[in-house]
Amino acid sequence: MKQVCATCHEATFINNYFQRVDAQVKNYNNYFNAANKMLKELKAKGLIKSDVWSDPFFKLYYYLWHHEGRRMRQGAAMGSPDYAHWHGVFQVMQDIREMQDIYNYRMKMLKKYGSAKKVLENEPPMPVVTHE
Repeated sequence: MKQVCATCHEATFINNYFQRVDAQVKNYNNYFNAANKMLKELKAKGLIKSDVWSDPFFKLYYYLWHHEGRRMRQGAAMGSPDYAHWHGVFQVMQDIREMQDIYNYRMKMLKKYGSAKKVLENEPPMPVVTHE
């Protein structure tokens, strides 16, 4: 890819560009890894609904990867810092906060009820903010 860039740009510009994009992807990976860890633990404890598309945690996980996460990564790759931040980073951070709230609630209720089935049956409706 750098050879393609070099047809129009200096090496310093090219190297800075890739360094910036790589740093943004690494930053995103920190959020994704945290979300993935929570998802794996919820699944292992039976705390994700069998119909994942009706599960607020899983919906946020999907948005974290396919929408806000893509915007965060692609915004950086396309040289659009405002888009990468407001439609990417900011929304990814909101997703993580909401996912953490759901995760904490379900873990607390698992201790209370001792049954994943009871937790999911008694969970109050949780609207998912998709930031669209």
